[in-house]
Amino acid sequence: MDIIQSIIELDKAAARRTEDIRKAELQKLDTVDKNAERKQQKLIEKQRGIADSKHAEQEQLLNEKKANSEAELLQSKARIDEVFSSHSEQWQSEIISRITG
Repeated sequence: MDIIQSIIELDKAAARRTEDIRKAELQKLDTVDKNAERKQQKLIEKQRGIADSKHAEQEQLLNEKKANSEAELLQSKARIDEVFSSHSEQWQSEIISRITG
């Protein structure tokens, strides 16, 4: 009977050891998963920062182009107003003479 008892004890010890090894492996896998998740999150944050930076740069360029376009528009309008005001009397007299005469 001592042999059977020894076998049972060895079997129980092997089962405990197997369970301890299984728990250790699960813990290692969990650590690896957490590390991978942290690395992925850092990469996402880095890429988001790059994208935000490029977005801000493009927005600044767009605002500069818009400001330049608005300035050009105002200059063109001023030139047209100047031409109109310098010729308005002449044009008015031409229109009136054509109507009346």
